Amino acid sequence: MKTSELIERVLEIDGVEYVDDNSCGVFLAIKGIDKMTLAGVKTKEMHAIDTSYRFFSNLAFSERKELFSLLVEYATTPLEEREEPKKYKLRHKLTKSEYLNYSDVDSKLLFDNEHENKIYKTAFTIQEWETLTEQTWEDLLLQFKAIEV
Repeated sequence: MKTSELIERVLEIDGVEYVDDNSCGVFLAIKGIDKMTLAGVKTKEMHAIDTSYRFFSNLAFSERKELFSLLVEYATTPLEEREEPKKYKLRHKLTKSEYLNYSDVDSKLLFDNEHENKIYKTAFTIQEWETLTEQTWEDLLLQFKAIEV
């Protein structure tokens, strides 16, 4: 389970207000409507869950069970499977100001600035770039500088 998926699913539970990514992304604290911590899980370590907060027991049984199940699923996910794949913008090496963009409207590649909007997308994973351009990543890096997003 990816970290973003955990956050999204936890926020659907009644009684959960937000997830706080404290300690520089090492620990996710799940907060209740009253802003008090309900539970936590380590993001850089497997099998590390903390539900010892008194407000966790204040949740309804069904919400407690759902939250705990999600935390167990996440805590048993290997670390490398928790991270989202990295995305990159490709800046042309010669112009240094133009980025490779993809138009969702007409499914074409074009040069423009680095800013995305509803039509033009600039950030993709390595695999997505290879599919869109029909070139290998190594060939793309001959023409472009990859900027990690």
